[in-house]
Amino acid sequence: MWDSETCESKGTFKLKEGSRGVAAVSISPCLRYIACIDLHNDHHIVIYNIKRNKQLLYIDGSKDKILHCAWSKKPDDLRFCTVGLREFKFWNPADATKRLSTKGTFGTKAK
Repeated sequence: MWDSETCESKGTFKLKEGSRGVAAVSISPCLRYIACIDLHNDHHIVIYNIKRNKQLLYIDGSKDKILHCAWSKKPDDLRFCTVGLREFKFWNPADATKRLSTKGTFGTKAK
């Protein structure tokens, strides 16, 4: 990862062996976190703290391919959303109840 204006390196992050590539990357609005979704069959979601160069979360995302990831607009908020072919999920890694994700609904099922 680098600063596009100064070309200064901001960090290097490696995915685990077997990841098969990167499907999506998203940087939080506060520029503190980066989310990466790999192309493994389980489409792992990895969250890194940019300044500390430290992995915060590594979790299975979905059996279906994840196409996009977007962060909450609140500063220093770890909540984000992933969008796949047949579902989207809202994630909250800081949830004390350990309920990391909630499936969203759309189409005729949406209220």
